[in-house]
Amino acid sequence: MKRILLLVFAVFAAIVTNAQSFTVKGKIVEDTAKKAVPNANVELTQGTAVKRGAVTDNKGSFLIQNVEPGKYILKISRINYKNFQKNIEVTNADIDFGDITVLREAKSLSEVVVTAKTPPSQQKNDTTEFNSKAFKVNPDATAEDLIQKMPTITVQNGQVQAQGENVQKVLVDGKPFFGDDATSALRNLPAEIIDKIQVYDQKSDQAQFTGFDDGNQYKTLNIVTKSNRRAGQFGKVFGGYGTDNHYTAGGNINIFNGDSRISIIGQSNNINQQNFSTEDLLGVTGGSGRGGGGFGGGRGGGRGAGGSNNNIGNFQVGQQSGISKTNAFGINYTDNWGKKINVSGSYFFNRSDNDLVQNTDRTNLLKDSGRTHYLEDLASKTMNVNHRFNFLFEYKIDSFNSLQIRPRLSYQINDGSSITNGNTNTVPDGLPINRSTNIANSDLNGYNFSNNILFRHSFKKKGRTFSLNINNGFTKNDGNGKLLAETDYYDAFGAPSDTTLTNQISKSNSDGWTMAVNGTYTEPIGKNSQLMASYQWTDQQSKSDKETYLYNANQKEYSQLDTTQTNKFKSDYITQQAGLGYNYQKQKINLMVRGAFQWADLNNDQFFPKPFSLQKGFNSILPMALFQYRISQHENLRINYRTNTNNPSIAQLQDVLDKTNPLQLSTGNPNLKQTYQQTLNIRYNKSNTQKGTSMFAFINGSFSDNYITNNTITAVKDSVLLTGDTLHKGSQFIYPVNINGYWNSRAFVTFGFPVGFLKSNLNLNATAGYTNAPGLVNSQENTAKTQNYSVGIVLASNISEKVDFTISSSSSYNITKNTAQSYANNNYFSQATSLRFNWIFGKNFVYNTDVTHTYYNGISGNPNYFLWNMAVGKKFLKDNRGDLRLSVYDILKQNQSITRTVDPSYYQDVKTNVLQRYFMLTFTYTLRNFKTKGTTIPENQYNEQRPPSMRVGPPPGGAGPPPGDGGGPPMF
Repeated sequence: MKRILLLVFAVFAAIVTNAQSFTVKGKIVEDTAKKAVPNANVELTQGTAVKRGAVTDNKGSFLIQNVEPGKYILKISRINYKNFQKNIEVTNADIDFGDITVLREAKSLSEVVVTAKTPPSQQKNDTTEFNSKAFKVNPDATAEDLIQKMPTITVQNGQVQAQGENVQKVLVDGKPFFGDDATSALRNLPAEIIDKIQVYDQKSDQAQFTGFDDGNQYKTLNIVTKSNRRAGQFGKVFGGYGTDNHYTAGGNINIFNGDSRISIIGQSNNINQQNFSTEDLLGVTGGSGRGGGGFGGGRGGGRGAGGSNNNIGNFQVGQQSGISKTNAFGINYTDNWGKKINVSGSYFFNRSDNDLVQNTDRTNLLKDSGRTHYLEDLASKTMNVNHRFNFLFEYKIDSFNSLQIRPRLSYQINDGSSITNGNTNTVPDGLPINRSTNIANSDLNGYNFSNNILFRHSFKKKGRTFSLNINNGFTKNDGNGKLLAETDYYDAFGAPSDTTLTNQISKSNSDGWTMAVNGTYTEPIGKNSQLMASYQWTDQQSKSDKETYLYNANQKEYSQLDTTQTNKFKSDYITQQAGLGYNYQKQKINLMVRGAFQWADLNNDQFFPKPFSLQKGFNSILPMALFQYRISQHENLRINYRTNTNNPSIAQLQDVLDKTNPLQLSTGNPNLKQTYQQTLNIRYNKSNTQKGTSMFAFINGSFSDNYITNNTITAVKDSVLLTGDTLHKGSQFIYPVNINGYWNSRAFVTFGFPVGFLKSNLNLNATAGYTNAPGLVNSQENTAKTQNYSVGIVLASNISEKVDFTISSSSSYNITKNTAQSYANNNYFSQATSLRFNWIFGKNFVYNTDVTHTYYNGISGNPNYFLWNMAVGKKFLKDNRGDLRLSVYDILKQNQSITRTVDPSYYQDVKTNVLQRYFMLTFTYTLRNFKTKGTTIPENQYNEQRPPSMRVGPPPGGAGPPPGDGGGPPMF
């Protein structure tokens, strides 16, 4: 560790220490028309070492700073141009070469040899761009392997993060790839076809067109493919079999022909390899994020503290807990139909059969009587089938008008069964309070359809635009469930006092319908300003119908209607929003302010068991502001403030008792109000192409009024609810409530730089966060104040394709203090350190290993374990396309899975079953057939794959987004 610290300080010292130095600048132009040559690589070398470098901007200019006196070779290279080389000497003055002429070379791409070493990253306004040539990976590497070597990008448990935020979309050359499925793109595209990785916050299509930020943006990765890899076929097929009947089989095939591209993927395995995205999380349980064992009619606002809900209602299949058997198939298609029509579409199918064994250790926080201790063992089997369709149709009607249609459809089936055993005891005496055994079964299905239509019109006057965005959607979910439960209760002395039996079936149906229309008009004012006027109307309707029948022993059938668990409910939420905005942009500054007034009407109607109606109106002022300062071409500062409202879901509004878990009864609250949230973000980006360094930092904070949380009531004695149901001692009753005082803040910084003598890149990051989360415990407010501090380091090799390693470590410390229960304050520490190493040696022999050490302190058992995987193999056949490999997973048989959850009313640790040691022999065949000979790529094609803010030419459309504002794929 001391050596690493010395290395870090040495590198920082080298960065901040400047000897006498000078600048070298110039402009690269073509030999004929004297046209500027952008994106050319400019280097100053001594021998074989590159001392300084730069990349020309859109005007062909370059500036190399901090050049020490001495003799150098000036090298200039660019695809489709002849390499330029000149001996120079820097004495005691700056050098300005003026125009430097390079010759255009009419060769096929296969004949072009680029010898320059490209800087690893550069900042282009809002977009951070990484060059794949600067990151060496092994020949079998995927896009996922490549991006993990890049500064600010991490992958943990299948979740991709860039610049400290979750990546929600991955594009390939600016176009969708399997919808919004980031996992499919990163795991199925080989690293060798990638030219650049672009990271930016993509705005909505309407915001990109108008230039006015509407607050709808998400972190995006755009994979720019190499020009000579855009025509041909590539992919791989594989199959393997191992001990304990473990198996894997699958593959992918990509057929690229310029703009026409077809990708097919498939897999089947029982080793927890899952290739799914969040799009496979269809809200069959009502789309509300609530629990309730999959029967519907449960509580909202997150999991409570009494007992775990049956996992059979959980539709998550990506990175699922437990052990899964997976079968999946997908196809993706993109093409340009002529010059005016772009299309893309995908279909994805998966089936997951999951076996889960889960152990929960929870401490419940009480108002006056201290704590209780809850232990639970859960075993479940779940079968989940998902079909997903995505389509995008873009039609450039003429130079002033365009139309975009984006329909989506998902259909899902879920069958599950579970057995749960739970018990609650007093603290510290350990006397029993209750014991329960639940057997549950469910049969669920549902579909979700949505469609977005966007019409854009640019007037002849630049900056004057009109756009109309129409969104509509429909969801339908049906489910049947069965529950058998036996619960024993104990008195204050630990003696049995009562036993309840539950035998019931439930039938649920929920429908949702949404329609939204948004019209926006912009008008230029002078050369640098625009005005905007907008109006939006939204109608969200939802209804839920749930029936629960108790078993009638006399009739030997489920014929007794339980009115406390039966409910028919309808909700209609209509909002109207009128807004005005102003946008100013001049040179390096962009300022946008907008404000809107929102009228909202919420109408709730319950038809059974007791009819009632509730109408509410909400008026809100929604300001938004954006300030962006482009300090330089590679340095950017962005400040964004926005407000929004979130209405309660039908699950949170539905006043129906859920007795799926007898130890944890729950209901909704029809009196909930909408949440009003304010968010402030400050972001700073900087890259230095000469030194190969990059930096990103942000700080954000949000504050919520009428935050929706839970009131968790733990009975200290037997009580009777308003429904007439008994809440036994130690059991819990949970319902959502509004409360003020929720806020959170987070700061993140990351810095990456090359370590020359190690031929590696070092990335450092640090995060600090604070959350003030109020909740109610037995109707008394308790605020959980949580601090989180983490640091991370990644050392990624850049030696060669035959030697590839990545060393990383991440440490996190969490501090939680409770205002009402200081005895429940909780601190814990976690650390994960890993090594990945790949080596190709001898006559194409392969060795790879990865080992991860995980350590916890402050949670139950303080887990401390290693997960070590290793493989050896041999490449053979023509061009080494065949690969036979023997691998062993979890050599030390120590693999574990544990998570810690902290809530104002409880904290818990959950352990789940995992795969442990097995051996497997796998054969992989790689397909590579690219059409490179005689192929020429139009010079402007590369630029058209970039987000609008990064193109060389002007943005599309009459007005287009202001230069540098936006970030996203081209619209046409």
